[in-house]
Amino acid sequence: MNNKIILTLALSLSLSSFVVAQAEDATPAAEPAAEKTVDTPDAKAVKDMMLEASKEQDAKDAAAQENMTQDIANQDATAQDASTTEATNSDTNSTEASETEETSSTVSSAAPPLGDVEFSGVSSLRGENAINSESQKPDIKQLPEDRPPIQRNYFQQPPLIPHRIREYRITKNHNKCLSCHSWKNAAKMGATKISQTHFADRDGNTHSAVAARRYFCTQCHVPQVNAKPLVENEFKPVDDLK
Repeated sequence: MNNKIILTLALSLSLSSFVVAQAEDATPAAEPAAEKTVDTPDAKAVKDMMLEASKEQDAKDAAAQENMTQDIANQDATAQDASTTEATNSDTNSTEASETEETSSTVSSAAPPLGDVEFSGVSSLRGENAINSESQKPDIKQLPEDRPPIQRNYFQQPPLIPHRIREYRITKNHNKCLSCHSWKNAAKMGATKISQTHFADRDGNTHSAVAARRYFCTQCHVPQVNAKPLVENEFKPVDDLK
């Protein structure tokens, strides 16, 4: 059924196209339309128009160039003014610094000579002597003659040396103290024998020679003189506290 309808429609369309084509063939050909005449400018007018447009463009370019030149000139003038202002400020600062330096030097030079300054009451390592005076020679502490061992004040106190040791020298190759206090020479020289603890190293090992940590005797043992204490000392031996 559908196929028949489609074929009928196709046939109808074909017949319609054929009738239209026959009608167009029967229509007489129309006369060609008359050509329209358009007025076009001649060559001279075109040239004048182009020349006028060129002059207008040149005028615009000249005006733009003049504006650009003026802007550059304004920028240069502004930069020059800024440079002049900065130079003026720098000169002013330099002048002020020079004046301040001159004032400082004037003030420094106005200080009185050292000999005219009063230093009384100034305490220092020089004692009561003024800085502009010669310091006095310190009192030489006289060591007493050889005497018996000095009593200790507390348990395990390093014994004080009861004689002078000014000429004694202790080097890695020679120890003057051991010439009297070593176990070999103590009895012959009548000196105190060094403690057995001096033969033990830091690990507790005992050696036949004095340990390195106990070799330099004056690290712990010092002579004693009758000198005024530098600071007040209220120390009392253990026996006095009983």
